[in-house]
Amino acid sequence: MDEQTNDQVQAVRQDVEGLKDQLAKILELLTTGRGKSVAGTSSQVEVDLNQVLEDILAYPPSFTPQRPSSPRMVDRTYPTSFPAPNPNTTTQQAAHVSDLISTPITKSGKKISEEQGSRKRLEFLEERLCTIEGIDMYESIDATQLCLISDVVIPLKFKIPDFEKYNGTTCPKSHLVMYCRKMSTYAHDDKLLIHRFQDSLVGPASRWYMQFDGSQVHRWNDLADSFLKQYKYNIDMAPDHLDLQRMEKRNVETFKEYAQRWRELVAQVQPPLTDKELTAIFINTLRAPYYDRMVGSASTNFSDVIRIGERIEFGVKNERITDFSSETRRMMTLKKKEEEIHELSST
Repeated sequence: MDEQTNDQVQAVRQDVEGLKDQLAKILELLTTGRGKSVAGTSSQVEVDLNQVLEDILAYPPSFTPQRPSSPRMVDRTYPTSFPAPNPNTTTQQAAHVSDLISTPITKSGKKISEEQGSRKRLEFLEERLCTIEGIDMYESIDATQLCLISDVVIPLKFKIPDFEKYNGTTCPKSHLVMYCRKMSTYAHDDKLLIHRFQDSLVGPASRWYMQFDGSQVHRWNDLADSFLKQYKYNIDMAPDHLDLQRMEKRNVETFKEYAQRWRELVAQVQPPLTDKELTAIFINTLRAPYYDRMVGSASTNFSDVIRIGERIEFGVKNERITDFSSETRRMMTLKKKEEEIHELSST
């Protein structure tokens, strides 16, 4: 019996010494700069060593436990002293084991406990799992971070006004005026003004609004100033007097349609035109027979000019007024056809 116990103790000692040699080699590699590729092996050897110690202490000398094929994580607090069933055969074994346990296993000169190592490995596995499942691949989707302004209080009887949608191609200042006037009841509620401004935007302007976060906008003035700076180029590109003078009436549109189209462009001119300037520029854009009959008009009312133009248009349709511009175009067309016929006959 004593010989069998001694053989088992000797075998255990050999296993422990082998593990110690492996651990020493691993620690040597870690200190020379081969950390990452050896870190996993060091952890496995540490677990194997603890497993051997546990088996020695948990089972009698005559019992050999079956170990699993893969190392398992051990989270135990080992005692510093152990019972010795046979003083003659296990005293040296217990002393040797106690020395091993009391000697900390170090990595790069710093002690790393099993609990810390297990926690780090668990966190790493959780991150890998989140990556595989597609979680946190994009930016945060927390509602409190996605909101431009938080803690917005919506009045009980609040109804979203019918805003004119801004797409980024017209005057931004005019849009702000329109928006504030429709929200005049809540003009002192900055949070509500900021929150509902997105309802008045569409297309590129809406995407511009979505790029903001809570750290950039704190007051309504912050958002309004950014909006004006973003679309200021529309103000710089606003039509002027020369653009109004270049306009012409199309052949397919009536006189009233042309006047309305012209007035829409006039509304974008800054500074605004007076009635006298507006009427004079409009008459100068006309051709015969309108210009011939309206150039001597003393009226400065734009509405009167439109009524006169409609009467002239009616006279042209009923052939009571000759449209010399149309007659000239007709004569030029006939002359061109005669020239083509003459060329064909001569060849």
